[in-house]
Amino acid sequence: MLATKLWTIVFIPVAITYLFIILKNETIGKKILNLLNFVFFILIAPLLWFLRSFILTGNPLYPAFTNQTLLDSTKWNLPLSHYLGINYAILDPSYYLNVFSPLFFLGIILAVYRFRDNFSLIKKLSIFKYLLILLIVYLFIIYPYGRYLLGLYVLLIFLAAFGLHNFLSKFKRFKYLIYLVVLVIFSHYLINSMLALPYSLGMANKNNYLSRILIRDNSSYYDFGNKFNKYISGNDLVAMYNFHGYYYADFKYIDINYIFDNKNRDFKLLKEKGVTKILIRGGDIKWFCEKIKINDCKSGNYSPISNYLVHPYYYLYNIK
Repeated sequence: MLATKLWTIVFIPVAITYLFIILKNETIGKKILNLLNFVFFILIAPLLWFLRSFILTGNPLYPAFTNQTLLDSTKWNLPLSHYLGINYAILDPSYYLNVFSPLFFLGIILAVYRFRDNFSLIKKLSIFKYLLILLIVYLFIIYPYGRYLLGLYVLLIFLAAFGLHNFLSKFKRFKYLIYLVVLVIFSHYLINSMLALPYSLGMANKNNYLSRILIRDNSSYYDFGNKFNKYISGNDLVAMYNFHGYYYADFKYIDINYIFDNKNRDFKLLKEKGVTKILIRGGDIKWFCEKIKINDCKSGNYSPISNYLVHPYYYLYNIK
């Protein structure tokens, strides 16, 4: 749940409410100590992401609570009100199909089958209270990405586990069939992990692997065919245009929107910011200058280094 970064901020008040409920018979001192411990440890996981966002944008929760106008005049307004409202997606059962596993759905069906017995056990668990609180919170926060359901999945899996356990205790002859389903699912993830393992251990070409598995718009991977990274050193600061979520960039970079503004579009600003190279996605440097109306975009101010001429096209230039 904590790996979803921005949702950590949502989980903290939810968890504090939950802790107050289960610690109602404890002293105030113990309540405060438990709450402080929880908040401290819950923030450790996403802290590096918050720090990274703060360094790059000045907003540790970026892109949440962002209010800015991009160079192409696109307005990006994401205040608190942007996230509040009825989350209709969570009411749509088909929304969960690509998030939850087949084994989970089997467990839920079996939990419903033995609903009376299962519910009498589940309601004794304090985690069931947390599930109800979290469902209410999810219902009133609008968020477009399915990964936030991880928090809900962690809790709902208890329901699936109860369903499977109680069903198998009554109908033991189905035990091996369930074991077979688990084995097939486990084997699927094991084989896929083994295929990826050589790349993560440096035993294969990481660039070829990322180029093969990533959709071109997935975090804007940039180094197709080793066309760019070999030309960028540790001393470079690379200006990036039309990229997003640079998770795979292992060099120093700055977004173009943090260099130019609507008042100053002079090419010399790149040098003033310490930029040594510019990486463009979508077209060459002339296209870039025309698109966001950069002044003094003369060939003497830059020189081409490398390109990757497959849609959406990538270009790397040296700034003189």
